[in-house]
Amino acid sequence: MLRFRNRIFLLTLLCSALSFFPCAYAAVQTPITLNKVSEKDRMTFIKELQKYLDAEDFDSALKLFNNLSSDMANDFDILLIKASILFSAGKLDEADNLCVRLLSVQSDNIDVIELRSMIAKMKGDKKQRNATLKQILQQDPKNVQANIEVAEDYALSKDYALAKKYYKNALSSDSKNMSALFGYGQTSYYTGDLSTAKATFNQMLKIDDKNASAYAYLGKLAAEDENYKEAEEYIKKAVEYDENNYDYRLDYGKYANYRGRKSDAETQWKKAVEIRSDYFLAYTYLAGLYDEQERFEEELAMWKKVVETEPKYYYAYEALGILYWQKGELINCRNSFLKAADYNPKNESYPLMVAATYMKQNDYQKCKLYLDTVFKKRIFDTSSASFAVMRMYRDNGGGTNAENSTARLVNKETNKTIQGKLYFYLALFYDIKGSRTIAEEYYTKVLNHAAPMFFEFRLAEWGAGV
Repeated sequence: MLRFRNRIFLLTLLCSALSFFPCAYAAVQTPITLNKVSEKDRMTFIKELQKYLDAEDFDSALKLFNNLSSDMANDFDILLIKASILFSAGKLDEADNLCVRLLSVQSDNIDVIELRSMIAKMKGDKKQRNATLKQILQQDPKNVQANIEVAEDYALSKDYALAKKYYKNALSSDSKNMSALFGYGQTSYYTGDLSTAKATFNQMLKIDDKNASAYAYLGKLAAEDENYKEAEEYIKKAVEYDENNYDYRLDYGKYANYRGRKSDAETQWKKAVEIRSDYFLAYTYLAGLYDEQERFEEELAMWKKVVETEPKYYYAYEALGILYWQKGELINCRNSFLKAADYNPKNESYPLMVAATYMKQNDYQKCKLYLDTVFKKRIFDTSSASFAVMRMYRDNGGGTNAENSTARLVNKETNKTIQGKLYFYLALFYDIKGSRTIAEEYYTKVLNHAAPMFFEFRLAEWGAGV
């Protein structure tokens, strides 16, 4: 019997994923026979069938089976062909039912088991798919496709070491299989085996010198060594052969940006937006670029696109809040930080910024009511400097003694990042209250922090007029 994967139409059939349509097919429950049809008759039928398969006219192809002789209609190989066409036509249940019948005759037929595995994958039946893959590998441990499928599952679960092992198994049977090579190179990259990754992607290019994914990963490898010129040369090749790949455009922009070529970076990230306007990442890169260049209105527009496409990305609301604060749009600023707090409720900066917007509007009652709500919803260390500053906002100062006590707690704070943030909120409090001299003292304390990793540093620069 001909091996399933060697039939001339198999790869085309099994890689098809066409629209599903109703089917009136009913399996003929007559006994399946083996080797009763001559090879000549079988190949004559396949040639006739091939016309419809080439045109992807699966409906017409299936109708040919209705006019077969009894021997042909119940021949194992012919029914296996039919099952594969049913699969390609999207008639998954019928294809699977036919596979079950075939396995009742030959329970260990690996071609049928492979087809059942593909059907299960298309149906999203993980249990059936795993069972069939296990069965395949028990019979044929080096089976290329089964090893690739298992490797992909491990890669999806981020178990890259096991994924790499199964890709290697696949390559032991087919050293030029591009799916296995790419997976092996990719998992080598993820597991830190960069020399193997590089060798594997170069091997891919020897087989196919226009393989975009190989160029893209060679670019990543060059970037690992901070060789951004070489990385850019590789990603240019990747884009040349796959110009509508979103990730390649992002990488191209990053490498150009690292080399100081901001205009080229912007061009590439805008291309990415054209390719996928519904995904947030390119917008964040553009927002960061515009922020560096102080193109604040364009940055604002990008962060709006981020929250439109990824509503739970709290950092975008934080960025919007900062920009609205700079513009003096206090209601928009407050709403942005309220949203940020919804998605990152443990952050203590967000309620303080909300409180500051109320204070700046001289609405101390709403400031108090808001912070009372925050205190009820969250558990605070009431002895901490952070709580003291928040309570100071809630109490509109609370008197000289309370303010001095809060300042002492902040001065004693050992976490420099927290201390820097709190100095800013002390500065802001006194700035809003009109005590500019005290405010400038605290702004200076913020600005004296080395390598600040908190957004309040920037607000302190603006507040201090830097």
